[in-house]
Amino acid sequence: YELILRRSPSQRKTDFCIFPIFSNLDVDIQFSLKRLPCDQTPIPTDSSVLEFRVKDIGELVPLLPNPCSP
Repeated sequence: YELILRRSPSQRKTDFCIFPIFSNLDVDIQFSLKRLPCDQTPIPTDSSVLEFRVKDIGELVPLLPNPCSP
């Protein structure tokens, strides 16, 4: 997510991290990820959406860990 968001997490622990997305005097928007314990299985939701907007996907291609083409 650091690659996609182009920023480092503001908080990072072994099982949790927070990425600041937007902030002003009235609102803070953050994206957070939490690792589940090994004995806990995730429960799928009915629906969810995660959207990223990128000006030029070609700029991200060289940064990806595996070869691909846009």
